[in-house]
Amino acid sequence: MDDLKQAIAANDGAYEGNLAFVNYVEGIYVGYKYYETASDVGAISYDEKVQYPFGYGLSYTTFEQKLENFKDDDKTVSFDVTVTNTGAALGKETVQIYAQTPYTDYDRENGVEKAAVTLVGFGKTTALAPGAAEKVTISVDKRDLASYDAYGAKTYIMDAGKYYLTAATDAHSAVN
Repeated sequence: MDDLKQAIAANDGAYEGNLAFVNYVEGIYVGYKYYETASDVGAISYDEKVQYPFGYGLSYTTFEQKLENFKDDDKTVSFDVTVTNTGAALGKETVQIYAQTPYTDYDRENGVEKAAVTLVGFGKTTALAPGAAEKVTISVDKRDLASYDAYGAKTYIMDAGKYYLTAATDAHSAVN
């Protein structure tokens, strides 16, 4: 255990208290949103920086997901995702719904920051035998599609335009 502690301390000045402060940052460009957005605009080489994208999972089987029955009301959008086990082993699958929101002239003029892709919903199947299918219903609150306008309106806004919702196996697969 001491070897592990020494290895961590040698690579992390904050671990042993050698740093006067730790720069803690929070916002839309932390974690997977940073890597997806930075690679989307060409600021980084995604394949060099990311080994496993956000949402990535391992399984002994394979699945196919199909989005259907899209419904839109005033406050939510919902749809069914039919998940089929296309492999040879029993398994569960997590359905991940990612959104891409329009980036408008208003956003550019007012410095509205938007990530390239955002996780907005998820669900999980029961254990599916090979060839079996299950329908998972996902609802997304439209407020989760809003972006914060810190400089113009100083509130959350919903831009006019096309919003893309995608069922994907991870954040990087969701990028159009």
